[in-house]
Amino acid sequence: MKCCDKVKKYDKVNNSWSVVKRLLVRADSSYGLGLAFKACGNSLLVIGAGDHGGHDDGVIVLHSWNPDEGNWDDQEWNMLAVKARAGTFVYNCAVMGC
Repeated sequence: MKCCDKVKKYDKVNNSWSVVKRLLVRADSSYGLGLAFKACGNSLLVIGAGDHGGHDDGVIVLHSWNPDEGNWDDQEWNMLAVKARAGTFVYNCAVMGC
């Protein structure tokens, strides 16, 4: 699912989208239902299936990124948590608070 492997922002004035950052989690797991986003203060939280150790073993990874820190390069996500053997389906509606 190449359409969903990047974080994009919308410019209302120019009616266009621009790429902000590449995602480090797989957007194609569980037919697109394996990824969730949450704004938390100035940070973006992303939870989804990780490529842990080079193979898919049902690992869920929680990353955060703060655009105010100026880390716009691909590898500047902060890994907050890893849950092994969790399956790759993320219950998006359960991501409520931060």
